[in-house]
Amino acid sequence: MSLIVQPDFTHNIISVNSADLVNQHFLSQEEIKITNIKVAEVSIPITYYIINNKNNKLYFNENGTDFSITLTNGNYDATSIANEIQTKMNSNSPGLLTYTVAVEQISGRLYIHSNSLTNFSMKLANKTDVAFKILGLTAIDSTPSTDYIFPYPFNLSGSQVFYIASRVLSSKLMKGHHLNGRFTRSDILETIMVKENPYNNVIWHNYTNRYQSFNATTILDSFDIYIMDEDFNVLDFNNVNYHVKLAYY
Repeated sequence: MSLIVQPDFTHNIISVNSADLVNQHFLSQEEIKITNIKVAEVSIPITYYIINNKNNKLYFNENGTDFSITLTNGNYDATSIANEIQTKMNSNSPGLLTYTVAVEQISGRLYIHSNSLTNFSMKLANKTDVAFKILGLTAIDSTPSTDYIFPYPFNLSGSQVFYIASRVLSSKLMKGHHLNGRFTRSDILETIMVKENPYNNVIWHNYTNRYQSFNATTILDSFDIYIMDEDFNVLDFNNVNYHVKLAYY
């Protein structure tokens, strides 16, 4: 769905309110001549799910038979994520076996125990739809065993960074936005640090005079805005609007 946005020509402001995802174009009713632009203000609801359609799979092999589980999309704490994995493993076990999933209190890592003492393994090599960082996993197949301890502590706090991005605007800029001084991602307009818990709002204002310049004065009649997490996944705010205000001259 496209959203019609009426710019505030008097104050050189374009405001966007939308729940749309990537590549949604917000069309002004008039063309705008722009030389420089910045993200001036954002209000972003933390209503996206940490576990979502892009990372909700886990893959296993049970005594020679492969099977997978799909975690319910949502936000979890330590107890609920362990319970979710355990429930889905027990209901999808090819051999109707039972598993116990719990958290190591000292290390903060998840572990799985086969109650029937049947060997199983995690099959994670070359998978792209697993919440590796969130669950403390690596993309490596494990050795068959009756027990599996996740390699790293889980992290259920969600993204620590939001990237405000636009392919249309960035394609016209002189240079991309630098990330931590290490590399450039050309579609990023601004980086916002996240310090709020789920179901709160991130409010951010840009009080600096840091504009990004276009290669030349640009006549703009449409553009796209989308918001990514720290792993560059486009976020789905579950039909709750975010607000982005752009300033230009």
